[in-house]
Amino acid sequence: MGTSDGKIQAWQLYLLLFLSRVILLFTVDAEMMEGKNLLSLTLSAVFSMLLTFMLAAPALYAHRHWPQKNLLAIGEMAFGKMGRDLLAVLYLLFFLVADGYYLCDFGRFLQVETEYGASVWVILAAVVLATLYCLKKGLQAIARTAVLLAGAMILLLLLMVPIWIPMMDSSRTLPLFYEGTDPVLRGTLSFTARSTRFAALLFLLPQVKGRVTRGFFWWNIGITASFVLFFLLISFCLGEYGASVSYPVYALLQLFSYGPFTRLDAVFTGGWIMAMIMKLAMDQLMFALCFQCCFPGAGKWWRYCGPFLVSGVTAFLFFHTGWHEKIGATAFFLTVTVLVLLIIPCLTIAGGMVREKRGAK
Repeated sequence: MGTSDGKIQAWQLYLLLFLSRVILLFTVDAEMMEGKNLLSLTLSAVFSMLLTFMLAAPALYAHRHWPQKNLLAIGEMAFGKMGRDLLAVLYLLFFLVADGYYLCDFGRFLQVETEYGASVWVILAAVVLATLYCLKKGLQAIARTAVLLAGAMILLLLLMVPIWIPMMDSSRTLPLFYEGTDPVLRGTLSFTARSTRFAALLFLLPQVKGRVTRGFFWWNIGITASFVLFFLLISFCLGEYGASVSYPVYALLQLFSYGPFTRLDAVFTGGWIMAMIMKLAMDQLMFALCFQCCFPGAGKWWRYCGPFLVSGVTAFLFFHTGWHEKIGATAFFLTVTVLVLLIIPCLTIAGGMVREKRGAK
């Protein structure tokens, strides 16, 4: 795994994105989707898959046209160094806010749902320190760790799903369109809004070998199928109760774990921690790229300041619930996602192509 030139394989990148997307599955609930019927989220996941193909299109096109350039390099070609630096600042802020929000979400889960002896802040500090260690090791080490973790998660799912399927009962849930089509639409927008992890395609594809476009196609279908399966399990196993709890996947593991699979809730928490470390490490690698563009004269250790800044954002959102709710709102996330994944990349690519044609003439 990995190559001698420091690059990783396409399938390794998509396993990293799989772990990042799993965090969304862990945190989804009916309140976030503004509905009472989790069954409607099966359709939302499918429609969101179609929209995420559109969101990923600029990054995949840019990689096909300029395989050795990330978004910052294309921005420098299109708008000069000042334009590149402006792009770097925008994405610096994006990675800080997005990672701070997701880490705050995890801290709130620990505070509300679990009863571990360690303080929430001790666990969050351990996550940050582990992220720093991953950053020091580099992309290849992060990718190898993601392969092991994703493999363990998939194996656990393959073992547990056959146990849950006999417990499914369609009479426990509401009909699919009991609340009309609005919950499906809201769920689609909410899933699409939380597709921020696709920013990795804008920065990391030059360090990836393999069939990137085909890999994204099958990855998107696979992760959507996993979401649909879990929403069916939650809906038919938990019924309306699943829509009333804060973390329905966590509730499913708590209620239906016995025998050799006792205390799957602890496994769930550990898996969330590891997935969070991988996501933060991947994002902070991109943060370091942006930081070096903005401050080329800074020492090499300064590029590791990202996790500490994320900790500050996390603490702010943790103690200011109003800000946390505003950032977590679908309207805010959807605006940011469309901006950083679609509008800015499309404008940058268009500018790069114009400059390229002028240079050719």
